[in-house]
Amino acid sequence: MPSSSQAMETEQAPRTWVDPYGDLVRDLPTFNYERDEDETFNAWYTRYGLVIDDRGKTLSDDRKRNLIVEKLDKATYKTYSEYVLPLKPQEIDLAATIDNLRKLFGPKRTLTRRRYEFLLSKCPPLNGAYVLYREYGNMIKRKFEDATMKDVDSDSLKCLLFLSGLTDPSHSEMRLRLLNQLNRLKESDPAPLLDDFINECETFVTLRTDNRAIESKEVNAAYQRKPAKQDKKHPYSLNKDFRYRRQPRDHSLHSPSRNERSASPAKKRGTKRPKRKHRCKNIAASAHVARTYLKVRINGHPTRLQLDTGADTTMISRRTWEDMDSPKLDHSTITIRTADGSAMNILGSFNAAFTISDRKGRPTDGTGCCYVTESTDLLGLEWCIQMHDYKELREQYNCKLASAAIENARDDIVSRLKTRFADVFSQGLGRCTKTKARLFLKPGARPIYRQKRPVPFASQAAVNVEIDRLVSEGVLGPVNHSKWAAPIVVVRKSNGTIRTCADFSAGLNDALMLHRHPLPTVEDVFNKNKKELFSQINLADAYLQIEVDDESKELLAINTHCGLFRYNRLTFGVKSAPGIFHQIIDSMIAGLNGVAAYLDDIIVTGRNMEEHRQNLEALSERIHTYGFRVRIEKCTFMMSEIRYLGDTIYKDGRRPDPEKIRAITEMLPPKDVVQLRLFIGMVNYYGVFITDMRQLRAPLNALLKKNTPFKWSSDCQHAFDKAKKVLASPLLLTHFDLKLELIVAADASDYGIRAVVMHRFADGTEKAICHASRNLTDAEKKYEQIEKEGLALVYAVRKFHRYLLGRHFTLLTDHKPLLAIFGSKKGLPTYGANRLLSWSLILRGYDFTIEYRKTANFGQADALSRLIAEQTTPSEDVVIAQAIQEAEADCRAITSTLPVVMKMIAEESANDDILKNVISYVQKDKWPHKPSADVVRYFALRQSLAIQDDCLFFGPRIVIACCNSYTMDIPEQRG
Repeated sequence: MPSSSQAMETEQAPRTWVDPYGDLVRDLPTFNYERDEDETFNAWYTRYGLVIDDRGKTLSDDRKRNLIVEKLDKATYKTYSEYVLPLKPQEIDLAATIDNLRKLFGPKRTLTRRRYEFLLSKCPPLNGAYVLYREYGNMIKRKFEDATMKDVDSDSLKCLLFLSGLTDPSHSEMRLRLLNQLNRLKESDPAPLLDDFINECETFVTLRTDNRAIESKEVNAAYQRKPAKQDKKHPYSLNKDFRYRRQPRDHSLHSPSRNERSASPAKKRGTKRPKRKHRCKNIAASAHVARTYLKVRINGHPTRLQLDTGADTTMISRRTWEDMDSPKLDHSTITIRTADGSAMNILGSFNAAFTISDRKGRPTDGTGCCYVTESTDLLGLEWCIQMHDYKELREQYNCKLASAAIENARDDIVSRLKTRFADVFSQGLGRCTKTKARLFLKPGARPIYRQKRPVPFASQAAVNVEIDRLVSEGVLGPVNHSKWAAPIVVVRKSNGTIRTCADFSAGLNDALMLHRHPLPTVEDVFNKNKKELFSQINLADAYLQIEVDDESKELLAINTHCGLFRYNRLTFGVKSAPGIFHQIIDSMIAGLNGVAAYLDDIIVTGRNMEEHRQNLEALSERIHTYGFRVRIEKCTFMMSEIRYLGDTIYKDGRRPDPEKIRAITEMLPPKDVVQLRLFIGMVNYYGVFITDMRQLRAPLNALLKKNTPFKWSSDCQHAFDKAKKVLASPLLLTHFDLKLELIVAADASDYGIRAVVMHRFADGTEKAICHASRNLTDAEKKYEQIEKEGLALVYAVRKFHRYLLGRHFTLLTDHKPLLAIFGSKKGLPTYGANRLLSWSLILRGYDFTIEYRKTANFGQADALSRLIAEQTTPSEDVVIAQAIQEAEADCRAITSTLPVVMKMIAEESANDDILKNVISYVQKDKWPHKPSADVVRYFALRQSLAIQDDCLFFGPRIVIACCNSYTMDIPEQRG
């Protein structure tokens, strides 16, 4: 028996406190979300929440939150942690954590489905044990509570029974329509009545009958409500709504025969058109088709018009009309509408005799009405159908057959969307209300503060105005102090205004962790096939619609001559922006039927008009909820097919886009040995995939033998055509794959540029995804070689924008000086050629590594830049052309403050031996190995020299020759 002293010591010994956290982690089961078995978080927390509160009453709310998060299994935790981004699970309080988990891992069956399953409850066969009835009764109780049957009134019960009886497959569309109507009801909405269901069904049957009646007769993207009375001999009819079109008797699309064309009274010059009542036409149905131009003579005057067989009318711009001596215009009562339903300004119309040269150079003569607008040059259907190869053109450029019902519904649906969701389609900058972007720094990253760049004195006032505008819109905000700062680059637009861009390549991007949110695979996008209709929705100023959190704002500071500012919105050029943006968009469209997103484009599909309309409205509602805004002029609605990521998506699946190989198929034969060597180099580059390489190029190799005259024979042409066919075949092409490495190569010759985007496989081989090339314009041919090579790189990146944005890729060039401008880790040069700086700004929004490759190893990009067929400027060149105009505007602004004109400076430069030589070196990009003493100072600055209007520029400063005849008082170009 212990002594009293021992007992006292035992009683006074302190109790050992045990932390209940570890015991709870050990004893509580892991939550494993089973969607189909209704193993929801609410059920788990209802069972174990009291245990956590009772045994963990000494735990803080933060530790209880950590306990709950720790009990999530691996897959569930991954889903939840991605759901709460950009926050971390540890940054959310206990109540919000429980609420989020209940929402995210709740029952996936709709209330209607649960009630339907309750009504279909059946008792299993009797096994002789009374327990069976007890289990059946408990199941009834559980399903009754799960379906909240106590809230079902008589009207709801009637509707539920009505819906339960629509079991035949013929009722599937109607059943889906009614289910969607029920699921979209809010708790505050009144329950539908049985008569509402009956009326909905009868309306649907009527609409489906009408739709089938209309679709039984297809026309060429046209709809005619009330045909206008016309001369029966006249082969054209004017629709009251939408399109002026050829109207064959059987209402089927075909290419008119020569007899039909020659029978037209409109073929006779001078024949006046009959007067027509006010009508409406649609011109923008083919907005998603790549731009293609044809040579057209109108009343003897040559011009080029954009081909669009989806548009009804042919129209020219005011400038083109003035160039052809301004023929007299008749007053036009026609209303021409764009894709968004807005009316175009029509100045008038005139009857014209035209000649169209098709792709084979064959002329087609005809007559037709030509409309004059402010800025549109378009070759429409009325003139196109008179061409020799109209049918071939229609097939090659994916001209569509659209049912009359679809054409009639497009404008109505767009108008309803714009009315119902006016804020979504309104002008101005949207603001995401659901979340904010957060930037994360790499461990150990240190703040980088860059000094401001000099701004020419003549541009400072305009820069002040632009900064004030960004501040007033909430994009920028002034700050007094910042540990981080990036310089800005100022570019003057062609209209005289200023554009400012932050150069985060100077430090921040290297310090940021890349936000890796998986972009959708090609299969995800193409999973939307087997649909009849497609729409593409484009968000306006996508990144700027997303706010950044306060901590991230400190990283986005910029240093200007006006002081320090910081971005309040996510901005282009931040390395993490594409991943952050796409994650938010994925969250926005989650759960929507027939909707997929790739970067700032959202694809909406539908099996029929009604489903497509519902999907569009559901997406618009979600966009409204998130606070985003849409750029309607870049949207297309209710198309039968769309081009996406190098393929064409249509109702039966996908097919390769002919544009991917057009640069190969239209490549011209070599004209000399030099061009032939380049072509063979291209063939050799892909030779690993060609088994009969030696036999294929044998006739071409014969021309390369010494002392052999270059004579292009039929055997050479046959070998050349066969080689092109192999280069354009699936053998050397591959589909776009997010899992593979991306390579972009571009090259320029004296008269053309060429680009290719490729995948590099694990064995080191490379296959092309898409080829592209075009001729240089007359102005571009005067560029110095470094600018031509820079233009080729920017053309490639803009052309393949959809493949590249949000992904790291390798950019290949055979012009080494570009590495210092486009690949510098120190930011843009303070002084440099204006065009190169402008183009470099375009590239700053992409994540790439630029590499130099010797010309001898550049066969995949070198040949096509020298063997280019005559091609037109594609839509991707708009940004590049804008950069060129901005560079020219800078030069005009600089010289506007001087007491002399550019012409005088150019003349003096041409008379100065030193400047004349320097200008020649810059233009040809060929400098002497040992420059003279007078030239050596220019040689040291050669990367910053540029030519504009025959004058030499050093960055934003003009170089002026020394004049002995008089003294020029040149004001200082302040930086």
